[in-house]
Amino acid sequence: MDTLRRAWVGEQVVENALRPVEPRPLQAGGPEILAGALFPRSIRRAARWADGLTDFSFGPSAAEIEGRFDLAREAWKECGRDAPPRLVGGCWFALGDGARDQMDTYLKRYLDFLGPGVAETLTPTVTIRSAQALRDAAAMMRDLGADEVLLTPTSADPDDVDRVADLLG
Repeated sequence: MDTLRRAWVGEQVVENALRPVEPRPLQAGGPEILAGALFPRSIRRAARWADGLTDFSFGPSAAEIEGRFDLAREAWKECGRDAPPRLVGGCWFALGDGARDQMDTYLKRYLDFLGPGVAETLTPTVTIRSAQALRDAAAMMRDLGADEVLLTPTSADPDDVDRVADLLG
């Protein structure tokens, strides 16, 4: 990350290169770097180099999110970081008729790499299957300090983007 950040400000990071790494980023100093981290060691490690934390909660669970966000804030302070971490929450969702079946099918396919039975164990914990549940989850993450919420649809229907925009304003 140190090398990337130096390259993004135009420093020569490759010995004997004819010119600095290009193209330069649009943002001064380079893009914001968010670490996808769920466990204490990885969150503490990310505090040394990331600008923030991207969390993902299956349920979503307020206790999980709050614990990770609190740990990130604490880890950033322990690393002497002046700015607090950018905090991003996330979860899966399904909307409309057949939401449970849609979610179960998607998660079985997506989580299958974890091995036999894992998807069947985890799928029931994913609960965002209605408009109200989606609004509640987004509000809960905001109330816990999320700067942004990433909602991951379990459908390939592009109209879900409009549905979510209508639901959340």
